[in-house]
Amino acid sequence: TVTRHSLRKGDFVEARSGKKTVRGWVSGDTNTQISVSDSNWKRLGQFSKNKVRLIHRSIGLIVTGS
Repeated sequence: TVTRHSLRKGDFVEARSGKKTVRGWVSGDTNTQISVSDSNWKRLGQFSKNKVRLIHRSIGLIVTGS
């Protein structure tokens, strides 16, 4: 599913909020924010769409190292 910010749910992104930087997967969005989650779909936070950078486009599969 493509969000209204040209990102797909499941895209791997880097998000910044102040001094905090997280890497995770897009799990949802609002008009101004994008939700970023870890590989277990636990939300890491909601970030401004301007502070989220695409690292890798989703291919529909998430693999963890465990």
